[in-house]
Amino acid sequence: MLFSIRRHQDKRPDKFIEGIKNFAPDYDEMAEKIIALLQAEWPRRILDIGSGAGNIDMMILDLVPVSKIDCVEASRDMVNVSVSTLGRHLDRAEIIHKDVMDFNPEGSYEAIISNLVIHSMTMEEKAKLLGRIHEWLVPNGLFVWGDLIKKEQKDVKDEQKKHLNIRLPSALRRGANRELANEKSGKETEDAQDHPLTMEETMKLCTEAGFSGAFAAWKRGSFAVFSMRK
Repeated sequence: MLFSIRRHQDKRPDKFIEGIKNFAPDYDEMAEKIIALLQAEWPRRILDIGSGAGNIDMMILDLVPVSKIDCVEASRDMVNVSVSTLGRHLDRAEIIHKDVMDFNPEGSYEAIISNLVIHSMTMEEKAKLLGRIHEWLVPNGLFVWGDLIKKEQKDVKDEQKKHLNIRLPSALRRGANRELANEKSGKETEDAQDHPLTMEETMKLCTEAGFSGAFAAWKRGSFAVFSMRK
């Protein structure tokens, strides 16, 4: 299952990015870091796993004019939104309505990205997907993974709740939809359906999948961007 917030996308897909930004104030900086890592590579063929509204893909296509992107997205409504978002770039973007676990690409990619998606998967699903991502990349290809992370401390639940007690009221003050904000905050508590990893667990999983040189290129609060190579 991709990013459990998608339960709400069909009701208000046009509010998806706004909702994320309300709850994760550093989202723009996170997206900029992902894009900067790709700009440094100038990849010609990119895969975006769980591309959502297509906002990151639009910026990549603006800034890396040699790139073409395959955008894999499970939500039909998000696919419709991304068609509008990517309007002027549709000659360089293929929008694929499919769950990534059912996706089989033709050919390899120079770079693969995923942002705020993989944390919703079980450990078994994560391991399977990372193995497939590794296979889909060309030799020395780049994988950039942005996601929710879990605190390293032994008192992780208390730390997570303390952090949420700050972010949730802040999100509501900025106009976030209460139902959506509560949904997102619930994902990070002990009753959550999602499965975020610690920094250490993320590095270990990437190494086990065959990646090399994995490192945290960016981190703010409960979010991080990792970069690694095949």
